[in-house]
Amino acid sequence: MWSAERRPSLRSPRPCARDARGRRTGDVRFVRAKRKTSSTKNHHRRRSIVEAEYRNWSNPTGETVREIVKGKTYVCERSFVWNSIDVGGRCAVVKLKSGELWIHSPIDLDEKTKSEIDKIGTVKHIVSPNYEHLKYAKQWKRAYPNAILWACPGLKEKKKGEIPYDKDLGETKEWKEMWIDEFEMVHWDCESILSTPFFNEVSFVHKESKCLMVTDVYWNYPEKGRFYTIKEIGWKFLMDVIYLPIYKNVLCFGEEKQKRLRERVADVERLDFDTIMPCHGTIVTGKDVKSALKEHLL
Repeated sequence: MWSAERRPSLRSPRPCARDARGRRTGDVRFVRAKRKTSSTKNHHRRRSIVEAEYRNWSNPTGETVREIVKGKTYVCERSFVWNSIDVGGRCAVVKLKSGELWIHSPIDLDEKTKSEIDKIGTVKHIVSPNYEHLKYAKQWKRAYPNAILWACPGLKEKKKGEIPYDKDLGETKEWKEMWIDEFEMVHWDCESILSTPFFNEVSFVHKESKCLMVTDVYWNYPEKGRFYTIKEIGWKFLMDVIYLPIYKNVLCFGEEKQKRLRERVADVERLDFDTIMPCHGTIVTGKDVKSALKEHLL
C-alpha cells in the first residue's frame, strides 16, 4: 500500500513530454490527443477518397462515364465484387452514326449513370456478349424498353422466361443490316465442357474508333495500381497463372477446338483496331495490341 507521503495525488499534473535536451514540450495527454486528432483526420480523408462513388482500381479518377475516342466510344468503369474480390467491370458505350447508342456488357444502371448516358444519345442496342455478362440486362431493358436487347448465340433460348431478349446474334443476321458499316463480330466457338459452350462469347470491333471489345477471352489485370489490395493481386495470379492454362487446355481441349481457337485469334488479328477494351482489367492501346491478344491466348 502507498504511504500518505508517497500516494500520488489524483489532481497532480501528468508528466510533461520533453525533447532531447530535456525541455518541456507540453502535457503528454495533449501531445497524444493532438497526434490522434491529426491521424483521425488523415484516416477520414483517405476513407473519403477510397469510398468515392465510382472510384476503384480500374477507375482511379472516379468518372461516371469516360470518353475513350472523342465523340465515338465511352466506358463506364465500376467495381464488380466476386467473393469479396473486386474483379473490375467495364461497360462500353458506342455512339453510332445515327446518333443512337450501342451498349456492350451493361453494368449496374444507377440514376447518375443513366443521366450521363442519356446526355450522349438514345440507347438503341444492348448486348450481352457471353453467357456470364448478363446480370444487368433485364435492368437496362426496363430502363430502355424501346431498345433491342441482343443475346450472344444460344443465350436467348437458355434464358427464356428469365431475361426478355429480343434477338439472338446466332439466329439472325439482322445485326449486319443494322451495324454492317460500323462493327465486325467474332464468335469464339472454340470452348466447351462436355460439348456445351461455356462462355460462347462474341467480340466486337467498332470500325470507326478502332476499338476491340472483349469480355472473358481476354483480360489485362495490372501488376499494381491505386486502390489495389492483396486480394486483387491474388486474383491476378489466379487468373494469369491458374485459370488461363485451364481455359486454353481444358475448355479448348482437343485438336478441333485448338484449331478453332487459332482460327478465331487469326480472325481478330485481321481486323483493324488499335485499342482493346476488356471488361476486366485496364485498357490496352498502341501498335502492339494485336500481339498482346495473341500472346494471351496462344
